Amino acid sequence: MLNCFYGYSFIWSIILVLYSFNITSFNGKLHTGLLFFIISTIIISFIIGYINRKKFRFKYEAVNYSIKPVIFISIGFIMNFIYAKSIPFFQIAITKSSLYGDFEGIPLFYVFIIGISFYYGINYFNAFLNIGKHKKQSLFSFFIIAFFYLLCYSRSMILFLLLGAFILYIQYKKEKKNVTIDVNTNQGFKNKNRKVSIITIIIVVFIGLIIFGGLGNVRVGLSFNDNSYIERIGLYNQKYPKFLPKQLMWSYSYLTSPLANLNYNYKIYHDNHNFNIRGVLNELMNRSFSKRIFPELNHNMKEEDFGFELEHSYFNAATGYCFMYIYGGIVGMYLQFFTLMTISYLQISLIKKDRNKGKGNGTYIILLIINTLMFFYNTLNTTTMSWWIIVNFFALMPKIKMKWSR
Repeated sequence: MLNCFYGYSFIWSIILVLYSFNITSFNGKLHTGLLFFIISTIIISFIIGYINRKKFRFKYEAVNYSIKPVIFISIGFIMNFIYAKSIPFFQIAITKSSLYGDFEGIPLFYVFIIGISFYYGINYFNAFLNIGKHKKQSLFSFFIIAFFYLLCYSRSMILFLLLGAFILYIQYKKEKKNVTIDVNTNQGFKNKNRKVSIITIIIVVFIGLIIFGGLGNVRVGLSFNDNSYIERIGLYNQKYPKFLPKQLMWSYSYLTSPLANLNYNYKIYHDNHNFNIRGVLNELMNRSFSKRIFPELNHNMKEEDFGFELEHSYFNAATGYCFMYIYGGIVGMYLQFFTLMTISYLQISLIKKDRNKGKGNGTYIILLIINTLMFFYNTLNTTTMSWWIIVNFFALMPKIKMKWSR
């Protein structure tokens, strides 16, 4: 479950299966060339994951970070609320505003706070699981970060943080069936704890997706159970299974519409693009920097400035490969894929250094999300995700350490 290469293969395989269901007219027939690219990257990523499978072992280790990082993070979020003169959660939940975009805080600083807060959030939870001392403080710090994500009304960040924590917990319980670690002596001994049921995982994920969809209804000004908006814009037909809660339409659309938009652009630009080296480099670089280095390229997220075509304006994700295809064609897409694989492999390799003891589990979660989220947007370029990579990379590098451990 911690293997990021398996994660890439799994999510794309699931998407191809879901895409084949004829329950919405949004999803057109996949172009043969695009289908070959997706299948080939699924296979390559799976092979890399299989070769390196022994490196992805959950360890009963953690860095015992103090309260100082969460204090800095809290001050950072408060500064952004003051700068924006608003707190998104209250704007939506209390005023029932139906039109609210992404929160815009202090330029550059806000995305940095998001990046560093996720790093510490997932590591606080890992410390809660694996360190005997300061458990309440670590869990409290984790929930403080989740609380600020809620105030920003960032459904995605809440989902990622809770999902990462859930995966760590499942791995923790899974390993406990074989060995228990005495946190005082650091000695292990065999036991016979029951294996966590796969049915439990499915139920938790199912409930999480329903909540995610319900919050989507609330965000557009409707009640939790009013799915009329997503049913209409998702172009769902009568073939949608009646036994499934319609809140799941949000998840289905979020999972398949990016591929539908990529497919739409693949057909449009198939014989109509040149290799743009500046555009290719832009897609491989954190947007916080690339928009300053390549100002002529499209960095504004308004519909008319996307730089690629949308089947419908309200679903504006086109996987992480769409811009790269426009700038670099199929060659650029493979370059982007292998860059993702290389970055992941490099950080996994750094974990084995003695200086990085306790940072493995958090790194696994970050890389897992980075790889799987490529189906939605370019995690190498998207500001929040790419900051995760940068923060975690510097945390793993020698002589450049997070100095907030006890």
